[in-house]
Order: sequence, then C-alpha cells, then structure tokens
Amino acid sequence: MFELFQGPTDVTKETEIESMISQTLNKLGQIDILVNNSGVTMRKEPENLSGDEWDHVLNVNLRACFLASKTVYTQNARSGFRKDNKYRVYDIYLRWWWEMARHILPAKEE
Repeated sequence: MFELFQGPTDVTKETEIESMISQTLNKLGQIDILVNNSGVTMRKEPENLSGDEWDHVLNVNLRACFLASKTVYTQNARSGFRKDNKYRVYDIYLRWWWEMARHILPAKEE
C-alpha cells in the first residue's frame, strides 16, 4: 500500500523543492518512489524561442528532476537507507506532439 503526498511547488526554485521533500518526509517518514512529473512547453517554433524561454524549459523539465532526485537521495542517505535496497527514481512524463514540443524532446529522450 502506498501513500501519496503532493503539494504546489515552484520546481524552478531549489529551496521550494527541498521544502516539498522535507514536508513529505515529515508527513510520511520516508520516500520510496519519487515521481518527477513536472514539464513545460512553449507553443512556438524552436527558432523563435528566446534564451530565457529555453532556460525555463530546461529548468522545469530537466534541472528540477535532478534537484528533486538529488534531494531525496541525500535525505534517504542521511536517514541510513540500506545499501542493498534497490533505490529507484521514476521519471514519468508525457511525450508531446512533435509540433508542440521539439525543443523539449532533447531533454527528455532516453
């Protein structure tokens, strides 16, 4: 049986990600599965994106996943998770239509 905890978080801000994870740990005691499901797109052609818009896409779609995963791993390591436990971080995301998200796919391709 799983419990779910979620809350509004600006995933472009490292302090908010850390706060969300701390709140989750306070409520649930541990995090077994992290779902990195944040994502954003810009409805314009990639050649028309500004540098700031591109940075925003990468910050939400890539950097936020890294920061959340790093924070959960660090917190679990501090609390002494066993080295032989399988530690999995799931990244669940949607693949947008090619016309809407060509600039996202490089960050999300496996």
